[in-house]
Amino acid sequence: MLNDLDAPEQEFGELARELTGHMVRYASRRVGQADAEDAASDAWVVAWRRWGEAPGDKEERARWVLGILKNVLKNYGRSARRRGRLVDEIGANIVHLHSEPAQDVVMDEIEVERILGMLPERDAHALRLIRIEGYSSSEVAESLGVKPGAFAVRMFRARRRLERELRKESDPRW
Repeated sequence: MLNDLDAPEQEFGELARELTGHMVRYASRRVGQADAEDAASDAWVVAWRRWGEAPGDKEERARWVLGILKNVLKNYGRSARRRGRLVDEIGANIVHLHSEPAQDVVMDEIEVERILGMLPERDAHALRLIRIEGYSSSEVAESLGVKPGAFAVRMFRARRRLERELRKESDPRW
């Protein structure tokens, strides 16, 4: 027989076994197969952390977990749009530097990471937080423990370094 401490874990496990397959299929229709399992896992992490807030009825808990999954999928969509904007922004800079028409430049996330890899890790990380994850400069500055003005200068310098690296890549004489 289970004691009271084991009951929430058992209920959670049973619900996870019942719903995970459905959640992955639902998520794959929204974000593609590659991200579907991650999205379902992320939803279960949130559900476990908030399990004490879950409704008491099993059916209501299932709807509650599916609501969490929908929110996770919304976050995935926002992140994808941010990545797309960053790809477009970097692509526009490369188009400008290479003087090629925009339709001739094909960029993807690997290219974005390669380009950000030209920067010191702390600068690349900060740019990812702002451009991909959507944090404000002041939020990133606070998380790094620096003043917003100092962080703005850091980002200005990082963008200049990135611009120089892209120019070197397009014209080795730089």
